[in-house]
Amino acid sequence: MAWLLTLILLADIPRDPVLTDYVDMIEISHVHSRSGNGEKHVNHYYIFWDWDGWNHRVVDWRHYAKQRPQRFGNQWLLRFTEEEGGQQRRIICKYWRETSTDYDPELFDRQFLRECDRRKLNFNIFVLPGE
Repeated sequence: MAWLLTLILLADIPRDPVLTDYVDMIEISHVHSRSGNGEKHVNHYYIFWDWDGWNHRVVDWRHYAKQRPQRFGNQWLLRFTEEEGGQQRRIICKYWRETSTDYDPELFDRQFLRECDRRKLNFNIFVLPGE
């Protein structure tokens, strides 16, 4: 009987299809590189940063979805749908910037904070892969 009550309670959990995260800064990063045959490539990413008291450190990154942050009171709001899996995201930050570099800032930051030690953006425990 207890399992039935648990099942009923779990079935009634509200599920917000949009995940919300808070970071200090969003960077829209355009990384320019050349391949061995001289062809120019540009990769576009969102990089999400938090201030650690001394420097900004990468929280996570996602492929650029061609959305820009919009003013949201005294903060900025970025809404986008991830390419992989179609998860809708809402990221709120204090400020944002757009950069164009010949190196990848996210890769560079790994020498200070390993990728496995990052906070990471939230994930939806109610969405199974392929759903």
